[in-house]
Amino acid sequence: MKKLSLFLLLLFFIGFGVFAQTTKGPRQMNMMFSKNVKYPTEARLQDKTGFVTLSISIDEKGYPIGEPKVYSGVPELSEEVLMSYEIVKESWAPSYLDGKKVGEDYLMSFEFILSKGEE
Repeated sequence: MKKLSLFLLLLFFIGFGVFAQTTKGPRQMNMMFSKNVKYPTEARLQDKTGFVTLSISIDEKGYPIGEPKVYSGVPELSEEVLMSYEIVKESWAPSYLDGKKVGEDYLMSFEFILSKGEE
């Protein structure tokens, strides 16, 4: 009985997590970023990896305002995220916030990883 209860609880959390990440607004924004963010050639050739965190401010109507702030130790990766953000910003929709508060600052994180294998 305990195993069944744990299984059902786990299934609930998995289903809820999948639903939360596949609502229309955030999914569209993620698709736009995935189409536009490319691993910079220079960074790839130099085996540079890392995280880039983008901080954006959202106005009361749900649109980005001001200049975004970028936090990263690798300038090439930061530049790539900023260029992609500008493309996403041009077609921004308040639905990207998926009901989150407007008039706030939000963080987006990007991880650049190099796979080293046979391919």
